[in-house]
Amino acid sequence: MAPRKALENIQYNILAAAESGLPPSNVVLQPPSTGKAPKRSRSRLTTCSLKPWAILSLLVLSLTIFSKSFGYMLRNNDQKAAELVINILEENEPQVVVLEKKRNDVVNTAIAGGGGEGHSQVTLAKKNERSTLEEAQSIIEEDKLVLHAIQELKRRPWPKMLPPIQVLPSSPDACAEATHTPKVAILFLTRGNLFHEPSWKEWFRSAAGVLPAENAALQNTDAGRNLCSSNNSNINSIHDTDIIASQHLFNVYIHAPPSFNESELSPLWKNHMIQNRLNPTWGSADLVQATRFLLWEAFRDPSNQRFILLSESDLPLFHPLVLYRQIMGEEKSRTNAWPRHFSQLDTWRWTWRMAMPPHNILQSLWRKSGQFFSLIRSHAELVLRDNDVFRGFQEYCKSGWDDDYKRWRDCYSDEHYIPTLLAMHKRENETLQEVGSVTFADWTQGGAHPRDYTKDDVSVDLFGGKLGIDEACLTPNLDRNILLEEVEKTFIRIDEMENLGNDVDSCKEEEGEDGCVEKQRARVEFLRGFLSLQAQAPPLKSTCFVTTRKFGPGTVDSMLDDVFLQCDNNGLSLLNKDVCERAVAGRIEQQRWAALAAMERAS
Repeated sequence: MAPRKALENIQYNILAAAESGLPPSNVVLQPPSTGKAPKRSRSRLTTCSLKPWAILSLLVLSLTIFSKSFGYMLRNNDQKAAELVINILEENEPQVVVLEKKRNDVVNTAIAGGGGEGHSQVTLAKKNERSTLEEAQSIIEEDKLVLHAIQELKRRPWPKMLPPIQVLPSSPDACAEATHTPKVAILFLTRGNLFHEPSWKEWFRSAAGVLPAENAALQNTDAGRNLCSSNNSNINSIHDTDIIASQHLFNVYIHAPPSFNESELSPLWKNHMIQNRLNPTWGSADLVQATRFLLWEAFRDPSNQRFILLSESDLPLFHPLVLYRQIMGEEKSRTNAWPRHFSQLDTWRWTWRMAMPPHNILQSLWRKSGQFFSLIRSHAELVLRDNDVFRGFQEYCKSGWDDDYKRWRDCYSDEHYIPTLLAMHKRENETLQEVGSVTFADWTQGGAHPRDYTKDDVSVDLFGGKLGIDEACLTPNLDRNILLEEVEKTFIRIDEMENLGNDVDSCKEEEGEDGCVEKQRARVEFLRGFLSLQAQAPPLKSTCFVTTRKFGPGTVDSMLDDVFLQCDNNGLSLLNKDVCERAVAGRIEQQRWAALAAMERAS
């Protein structure tokens, strides 16, 4: 059967397959209609050392991919056509390996076949029909789209990828390592300094000197007691630069633009800046890459089991012990990778080009969630091992005019990349469907950005009931003071570990070594039963945000004085009471000296 006749016979089957979404058994490209009959190209493919059937096989596979993607996608079958490409690749897996090795030869051959103003395109007859090289040459048609695709593949500037994953043999925190204490990595993606240092400083200070009871008690060894006690000096006298290192629940990592010098950081944040940094612009894929750099650095510490992303305008809504128990108690990531109605996913941001190999991002797997997440460690590893999906977002998730769709297309990688990646790996059931972020923001005013708060907005009432903390979040009739008291029961102070060691020594003197061992075993069993009730479930509902954002530099003083340093029972219990009272005394002294200095200048 002549090739032209074969094309006419199987054209209907191809279009029917595209409409149904099923992979076609016969593949042919129907060029965009111009109202004129296509001209026959007089060019011939260059002779290759491969056998004719091998050349034809490679041409079949390579041009099938191009024809299905560019031909059908122009017929508004974007997603279906992209899925056809994936199906073709899956059905021809052995040939894909061969194609990859011979791809340059095929590309050069296809380009060499062009002539005049047009360029050559190979269309293909039935896969099982006997076709000679001459028949394949006779049905080469003009099609600029194929040449465009080939040139795009050759010129494509692939982005610089992350280094291979590295995991240290042990945690730099000797106390956490000795007691097997899991930690929460706080990742700050900032545009400069973290101006809320005064509030964060007292917050981290309130996390010092304690360990989760299950780790402090059940891993209670002489080495653990010694390593932890060496860092358990008077927390109120610790220098600002050592406050974060003095506690064993959180690690901090900071990404700022390369132009920002680490020496400009406030004392609390020094020595926490990561080395690999970018200068990301709003809405760009560089925001995702900067986040991946933060994850890469935090993943190196094996003690980091949860990863939360925050900005410089973020603040905690709960005491550090409550936040720690909440994040560690959640076995799922706080990013929404579940399928929802297309209006909630902004599927119009997707483009068929994302579905092309090696990205394979189908529209049916397109997801949307908040930028500021909490990830479990296995999900962080999945992000760090990915290259192909991120490349697809970096190249095609951009805001601008789209020639394919003839319209403006917005796309913001930071809202789509991670949930889409998890959905592609069928991990959506490991994400929280109720809330897609760790951070509350007020979007009620509309627009591309949430509401910015001013110093006049800051109050205990705002933090206590209007920032996502309502009856849908807290357990009924449970106020913050009672909540903190319950959570504190699941922690043991490090100085109590030291007392436990003294008890063991005195026990040996009074009851002998055998009797002491039995006594300690009974105590451990008691603690294990106690902890199974106290530390299993998170203290809050999963609908509860644990941080809030968009409090700018103008709110620093009012945030510290009017929210964090409210030490009585009417406050929010964001700090330990002794830490709070000491900080209040310090602020009063600071204000007194400032008033005296002002009086001297006035006189």
